Amino acid sequence: MVTLRFSLPYHTHYGEELVVYRASSSSSSSSSKQQQVVDAQPLCVLAYKRGGLWEGQCELEAATVHYRYARVTQRGTAAERVEYEGGPRRTVDVALFQGLLEVRDHWQPAQALPYSLYRTSVFRQLFERAKPKPQPFLVSRLREGHVLVQFRVRVAPIRPDQRLVILGSTANLGFWLQAGALELQPNGEIWVGETYFPREAVPIEFKFALVDPSETLTWETGANWRLTLSHSPYLLDTAAGEMAQAMLFQAVFRHPEPVFRGAGVAVPVFSLRSARGMGIGEFRDLHALVDLAQASAHSLIQLLPINDTSSSLTWRDSYPYSALSVFALHPLYLHLPALTTDEVILAEMQDTATTLNALAQVDYEKVLLAKVTYLRRIFASKAGQATLQTPTFQQWRQRTHWLAAYTAFLHCRDEYGTANYSEWPSYHQLGEPEVVQAINRSAPEHADFVAYVQFHLHRQLSAAVEYGRHHLVRFKGDLPIGVDPHSVDCWVSPHLFHLDMQTGAPPDQFSRDGQNWGFPTYNWEAMAADQYAWWTARLQAMALYFQVYRIDHILGFFRIWEIPRQFKSGLLGHFTPAHPLRKEELLERGVWDIDRLVLPFIPAADLYHAFMEAHTVELLHAHCIQEAFGGNAFTLRASLRTDRLIEAFFAENAIAGEFGRDGETVKQLLLEWASDVVLVPVADAFAPRINLQHTRSFQQLPAHAQSALQELYVDYFFHRQEGLWKEQALRRLPALQAATNMQICGEDLGMIPQSVAGVLQDLAILGLRVQRMPPDPTTQFGNPAHYPALAVCTPSSHDCSTLRGWWQEDRALTQRYFTEILGEMGEVPVDAPWWALHKSLQQHYEAACMWVIVPLQDFFGIFDDLRVADPASEQINHPENPEHYWRYRMHISLDELLEHPTFTDTVRGLVTSSARWPSF
Repeated sequence: MVTLRFSLPYHTHYGEELVVYRASSSSSSSSSKQQQVVDAQPLCVLAYKRGGLWEGQCELEAATVHYRYARVTQRGTAAERVEYEGGPRRTVDVALFQGLLEVRDHWQPAQALPYSLYRTSVFRQLFERAKPKPQPFLVSRLREGHVLVQFRVRVAPIRPDQRLVILGSTANLGFWLQAGALELQPNGEIWVGETYFPREAVPIEFKFALVDPSETLTWETGANWRLTLSHSPYLLDTAAGEMAQAMLFQAVFRHPEPVFRGAGVAVPVFSLRSARGMGIGEFRDLHALVDLAQASAHSLIQLLPINDTSSSLTWRDSYPYSALSVFALHPLYLHLPALTTDEVILAEMQDTATTLNALAQVDYEKVLLAKVTYLRRIFASKAGQATLQTPTFQQWRQRTHWLAAYTAFLHCRDEYGTANYSEWPSYHQLGEPEVVQAINRSAPEHADFVAYVQFHLHRQLSAAVEYGRHHLVRFKGDLPIGVDPHSVDCWVSPHLFHLDMQTGAPPDQFSRDGQNWGFPTYNWEAMAADQYAWWTARLQAMALYFQVYRIDHILGFFRIWEIPRQFKSGLLGHFTPAHPLRKEELLERGVWDIDRLVLPFIPAADLYHAFMEAHTVELLHAHCIQEAFGGNAFTLRASLRTDRLIEAFFAENAIAGEFGRDGETVKQLLLEWASDVVLVPVADAFAPRINLQHTRSFQQLPAHAQSALQELYVDYFFHRQEGLWKEQALRRLPALQAATNMQICGEDLGMIPQSVAGVLQDLAILGLRVQRMPPDPTTQFGNPAHYPALAVCTPSSHDCSTLRGWWQEDRALTQRYFTEILGEMGEVPVDAPWWALHKSLQQHYEAACMWVIVPLQDFFGIFDDLRVADPASEQINHPENPEHYWRYRMHISLDELLEHPTFTDTVRGLVTSSARWPSF
């Protein structure tokens, strides 16, 4: 028999106690997951001792024991609540031991930083370099008059050239001198060491420290650890003698800060250029991108979304954030020559590739048409049909749960000429299982073709990911905030979405009128009802390829900017969920004329000032506006009170043509008037219109009403919602974390709630720092020297110009940047010199941020021979334009970059000179 005596310092609240539970061998080791597998009966209930110490003991048969601690409230009652500690399960191997073992433990917080950052798949290889091995306690190793202590220390990943040691107040800990320190050995993420202490030397004090190749010590933070003996000695009946004792000391190394700082490169797959491609980047090109990243000492590649977006089969589908399916990969990225040996097809494809590769940008429609045409020919060939009979294909098809619905949807899209399933025959408008099965049974060849394409996409992307893993380069994916309203996901699961609403963003530096992305908002209540199964499946599909992912617009998990479907502009949206303004609240503040505040307000003076011709004014009175508000002003007729109605009026109504040359002016003025409201109706209450103080309606109000509304506005947007929004995020984001072990980064730009920073830190989610979009609205530039460690920093993104392009946009602003951030004297050059861009990049690499990720285009600016003539041509997206064509393509091939005489060495220098990890 073995007696385990547990000792744990921990401060609880009234009604709480600590319990040790046996953890099964299948217990999750992820700190982000709470579904730990434990025995219902406790292994040991601890008792509180003085000084915040909890102790208890149990007897059990000699064995390997897995366990974890839990804080239990009202144990043994119907209201019992169990909260397990975080981190991996604990293990003690006493299979070959007899007697009493004292176990000195310390509580593992669920999101202890920096450890929770490293329990993700991106760092798996760091732990795999030292496979865990059993560390048994053996009776034969006990020594009379001594205490055998095994130290087990949980350590975040450290550099391969660093060591972990213990220094302390006894001889075998060096008397605090480095020369005599006890060196520990890695055992997975636990470092282990053993030593004997004479009983008379105890108590002892000690501390852990890292040692680098130059023998420099980095001490852990906090007070010294202290090891004492129990008040009563252990009397062990062993050959070693009565006073032999054994002790297990387990702790967490207290890192001064997150220890890892890595570097990555960002580029969309469609932007890659190589002679192997066909007018667009392909998954096969990721091999060359891995080579470039590795040669440049960058260990992460960040991609834009790669899901199928082919809703209309036109260039409008180039928008990568509007997925037709959140599971299917885009056929554009398939490398076709790998699928056939037919010399005729290969020759034709090479001719097509030569033509399309000569284009400066992606021609989405030509590339898609060419690839699908060739794919059908390859699929119809003997080799293509043979693929369907292979066990590998059949097994993949059987386990790919989303494939059948996606296949059926594409068939209907092609059959009916639209992805808008509301326009399909009624019997196909709901993607129920029996409907999906019937569609696929009616078109088996189509189903086989779609499966064939997706199978090869999966294989080619998986091969690229494995190539990256072998070369110590990981991939970072992108999780869009929404899905296309005419998507497979909405067709199959309409209950998960509010299809009458649209997502977007309030006005910001990108768009004066806000943004409308067109995605339906999520029905979070329905998603919670099935434990977020859709999110879990979506993320598990991503985890097949990615080790890190970016949550697009993570603020949407706190609250989303929701726009009713009848509006096109983002101005008349509102945050949801939110505590609205009630009518009673408005009345109490002296805001009486509520009807006037929700209707477009047109002062008479503005009307006559705007139009000089009486004919135009007469037409407006006859068809567009009506008197309101006691005859002191006008409002729009009900048929023209939204921007969509106004645009339809001018597109379809013959009366609009009577405005003649004033037509466009009238249209723009009507659009402006339509958004000139103070309050936005939300169910039976109201939300303040964003930037209401700039409306003519607000400016025409009496002073007391303006003051009351301004106070309510500030309270609504910046105070009253904070608790609600934090609560929403803490319900939703942990569900995403629990789905996979990918590391999470959040794009937290825009109108940021106060609770965001704290929530992201508590959940160990990295934020984003883009220098020209600082979170502090009172500053114009972020200073990389002040960036936090738990963040990703970048000089630009796909949603803005490159650093060199931004340099040319506002000379006065660039002068300030040149002087204040770069610390340079004199007049700023018109075109950014290479050394200035290099200095800016160097500042980013030297930041404390865990990751610096640089768009590939930003590197081109630091090489005179790689610069493009027009840096504006390198901007990937213009978010102010909802009709933007995403077609940027590198002007130089990946192979040419690899062969460039100085590119990889120069970029590698940014990593090594800033002490970032080159590879891991």
